[in-house]
Amino acid sequence: MNKLLPAMLPFTQLTACGGNRDYIPEPGTSAEKMFEQACLECHEIDADGKYSKLPSTAANAGAIAERIQGGSLMMPAFPNIQGEELERLSAYVATLAGPKD
Repeated sequence: MNKLLPAMLPFTQLTACGGNRDYIPEPGTSAEKMFEQACLECHEIDADGKYSKLPSTAANAGAIAERIQGGSLMMPAFPNIQGEELERLSAYVATLAGPKD
């Protein structure tokens, strides 16, 4: 059993951030409010008001919308964020993109 724990650790770290996958924004919810309610649990904004962990290749609204809808290895999908709300949130997150260190 002791040999299994170190081997399992990377998998527990990959799923450590669950997020609220069932989040459904009210129609007309501001992008800032959606970010606060659905994203801020896992994605912190730095002191300069930027989210600097977003690679430049993904710092556009289209790529961000795809990631919100489809998720990734470490990020859950948020299928209930759709339409205008998805467009607003994606554009907002793109404005937060800062240089990746």
